[in-house]
Amino acid sequence: LLQTMRDGVVRDKKLTSDVPIDLYSTPGRAFTALDKDGWQYAVHQFLDGSRLYQLIVVNNKDHPAARTEQFLNSFRILKTPAIGTPAPAQPPPQAPPEPSPQPPS
Repeated sequence: LLQTMRDGVVRDKKLTSDVPIDLYSTPGRAFTALDKDGWQYAVHQFLDGSRLYQLIVVNNKDHPAARTEQFLNSFRILKTPAIGTPAPAQPPPQAPPEPSPQPPS
């Protein structure tokens, strides 16, 4: 599926790099492509089960993206319980503390 999604992104573009990557055991691909107008595409894709995550940065010499790698490498997948999974038990709410007695004035 990742290769099929990559092929869709690079349609009518020249693929300039393509490597498999991994995000804490989630498989992915990192690739770049160049279109006929000089726009550079930097893409990270990850497939977590049936969910596809795709990050794309587009730039050219007149519109550089100086922090492309920082952005692409900042991505994380936060695991959430599956639908129908009971939420973790919450501790019972605590009563507010009793006010301290004030000395007589």
